[in-house]
Amino acid sequence: MKKVKLIMLVVTAMLFLGMESVSAQKSETVIIKVYEFVASNNSKIMVIDPKGVVVETELKKMLTKGEQNIILMQKEIDKWKNEGFTIDGTSGGTASTGLVTTIILSKKE
Repeated sequence: MKKVKLIMLVVTAMLFLGMESVSAQKSETVIIKVYEFVASNNSKIMVIDPKGVVVETELKKMLTKGEQNIILMQKEIDKWKNEGFTIDGTSGGTASTGLVTTIILSKKE
């Protein structure tokens, strides 16, 4: 009888340990922030990669050839999507002098 209880205890423990590893998925996150200003030349794309490295790319003012900014934004998003990331969410808002857009991408390992 003691052996049966011991076997049941071991089987139960193995089940719980096995379930824990299934739910513990790691993920990587990339944050892209786009700052577009009307009057100043401070417009930029700021990318924070999964390792925490921040890379900034300058953009043109919003009112001068804005389509070039969109192309740069698309290239940055496509770069991360080609590495297996998917867009989890976006948010945008207006400031008194321009726009701020945030794009969050993640990849499950």
